[in-house]
Amino acid sequence: MWAALNGKKTPTFLPGRDVRKQKAPVAYVQYDMPEIVYYGETGLCDIRFGEEKFLKGCMPRLKFDGRVFSPLAKGKKNKMVVADMEEEKPTASELGKVLETTITWKLGDTDKQVIGKILKGVDSPFIQFKLIIPWECQLSAKGKFDESSLEYPLFGLHGSNEHVLTWSNKKFAPPRTDFRFTLSPAIMYDDELNAFAFSTSDKFFVTGIRRYKTSKALSAGLAGTIKKIPAGFVLESIVVFGKGINKIVEDWGALIRKRHAATGGGKIRDPYSNPMTAMLGYNTDNGAYYYYNTEKGKNYEDTMIALREQHKKVGLPYGYYELDSWWYPKSYEKLPALLKIFVSGSAMHWGEPPKPDIFPHGLKHVWEKLDKLPLMCHSRWFSPMSHYVKEYDFYVQKASVKSLGFPLFAAPRNQDFWDDLFKASREWGLRCYLQDWLNYQYENIHPMKHDLEFAEAWTTNMAKGAEKHGMTLQYCMAPSSFILQSVKLPNVMQARASDDHNGMQPRKWYLPHFTTTSMLCNAVGIWPHKDVFYSSDKKVYWFYREKRPEMECLTAALSGGPVAPGDKIGNENVELIMKTCRSDGLLLKPDRPATPVDLMFRQHAKYYITSTWSKKGGYTWNYIHVSNLWPSKVKDKAFSQEELGIKGRYAAFLFWKQEFAMLDAPSSPISLELGYEGQELVVLCPEIIDGVHMVGNPTKFITCSGKQFPAVDVDDDWKNATIHVEGVPGEAVPVLFHFAKKAPRIEVEGSEVKIDQQKQTVLVNVLLNEEGKRDVLISA
Repeated sequence: MWAALNGKKTPTFLPGRDVRKQKAPVAYVQYDMPEIVYYGETGLCDIRFGEEKFLKGCMPRLKFDGRVFSPLAKGKKNKMVVADMEEEKPTASELGKVLETTITWKLGDTDKQVIGKILKGVDSPFIQFKLIIPWECQLSAKGKFDESSLEYPLFGLHGSNEHVLTWSNKKFAPPRTDFRFTLSPAIMYDDELNAFAFSTSDKFFVTGIRRYKTSKALSAGLAGTIKKIPAGFVLESIVVFGKGINKIVEDWGALIRKRHAATGGGKIRDPYSNPMTAMLGYNTDNGAYYYYNTEKGKNYEDTMIALREQHKKVGLPYGYYELDSWWYPKSYEKLPALLKIFVSGSAMHWGEPPKPDIFPHGLKHVWEKLDKLPLMCHSRWFSPMSHYVKEYDFYVQKASVKSLGFPLFAAPRNQDFWDDLFKASREWGLRCYLQDWLNYQYENIHPMKHDLEFAEAWTTNMAKGAEKHGMTLQYCMAPSSFILQSVKLPNVMQARASDDHNGMQPRKWYLPHFTTTSMLCNAVGIWPHKDVFYSSDKKVYWFYREKRPEMECLTAALSGGPVAPGDKIGNENVELIMKTCRSDGLLLKPDRPATPVDLMFRQHAKYYITSTWSKKGGYTWNYIHVSNLWPSKVKDKAFSQEELGIKGRYAAFLFWKQEFAMLDAPSSPISLELGYEGQELVVLCPEIIDGVHMVGNPTKFITCSGKQFPAVDVDDDWKNATIHVEGVPGEAVPVLFHFAKKAPRIEVEGSEVKIDQQKQTVLVNVLLNEEGKRDVLISA
């Protein structure tokens, strides 16, 4: 249901549905740096960021003492009057060099003052806003989350930046083209993709961007459910200007990460720092064959052991196993099935001992039978009837009509609970805690949205407890606010970025959502998880099967996040799965997640196109995924390197066809004939020396991953190159080249070289030494 709704609201341009062309005359010129004009009598300012492009009348608005205060209030009683103002003082903020303007306003006939700060970037096109409340304030909030009681800046949007990209604060952070109150960045752009990103930069659970459609106004504000703020509270926001949808999201993310670098979460997470993003994994979550399902005649303990034996037998080098919600006891498990639709069970206990009918010999026994491979384990929310509530300080949510009178929710207030939970769990193999149902807890545990600090403390305590015991976290069913919060938490490594997998449903319900939400994950530094899939199209139930296993496997690989099939024993497509990893199970990743190319946000009639890349030695391998999600609407079946904004000299390698399409110029069209949900992976391979293009490993989706080709060194004459190859000692790594006229000379120890003059290719089977390394010397 949710996937269907999301599919109808794809955030990229949908051929046949959307009309994005703006009516003339429209000014599209956007400046490299914004200009600010201040008005000292009111403290307001106008921001000009292009020809006929303005953020007009940036001002604060505060609902306090039953009144609404603003600099433009008609009566003196509610008017915010400038008490002091200092313009554009050179200084530095967390984001770099800025010009800081400080404005102090007196609130009407009260003795209260508020302080506004505007920090304009000197070297980068951003503007920070801060509103400081020096006293403990009881706000006049109406109790509606999306009706802000404290706003700054509030401005009118003038100009052509009318299109919207944002991410809803619902489960899996679905992308949207409209909003009323968003807790993620609002990307406002025009037909030429001139854009700005506007978001709050802290307190992500209770602050966001409000859109007033009638007046074409936007504001950064505090949620209307927050009624009290402490002395010294700061409402922070940022506006970032730029061109291109991918670039503006990345630039915004870089500044948000920089803002929170002091907490240790300011970096893009290293995907090879933990098994769950580094290694091939096996999942048992919703969509997997063994989700609340075992092998016939076996319990879960015997099923998991049988799985491990099967994977070793067929040569699948899984590096971890995921145990989903089926393994721990939950409340109300004996309720009739009809009631369970409305009342989901809460965790009664989490850890040893598990449910005795699931793992009769315990978790540690199963972990040992799984060769002590790391475990990623699912968790719901905790029950008010759990023994934990008596042993630790928990907030207990009262039963309500919504929960049919059943007490369902409890949340730990302090870190000691998490410390003890993770300390004990490490003994039986837990290495990644999968916190699921985040949206459900956020919406149903009252202080999550009504207390300034509760949700932040809850997530921080969880993360610190896990970090203390060497564990990472995955967020699942996470609203966008949780994804933004992860920027502060360095051991939140990944988040599910699309709905639960269903292999029979149209891919247009999943792929645009996943790849667009991957933009948000990448911006804050975490990796998106596509979810489980089957690697073969064999039927597993009466009619159910995976319709597009190749697309699912490729999508997971291109994401840079986890790759985790959930096949039935005997249904594994080993050859397909192994296209994602080395022989030891180490995933071969791109440098970033695949996201929709900017072309997708313009009016077009093309296939759905996403891209990512690998960079090394000044060269870039571009991985272009092209899929036909809406065949009746596709009228233009070609694209070019130029249309994708990719500069340089490339050859196009068609992965599924294993053939080349030569490009005479960046404008040369690459034309594809794809049926319904057909796909192609087009690898744009750089010309590394004169007349020679390098594909890398043609048997892997990511043909030139840094974990197989760490470096390419080229001499100044562009005639000779050294390709460094690494992997598992003793394995052979195929390396493919294409030459224009003359086959290059290859020098490599103990390896086979095959030259095909007709296809103009050279294939080198590089045999790695005992250190798992080998250099290939190539000369034009």
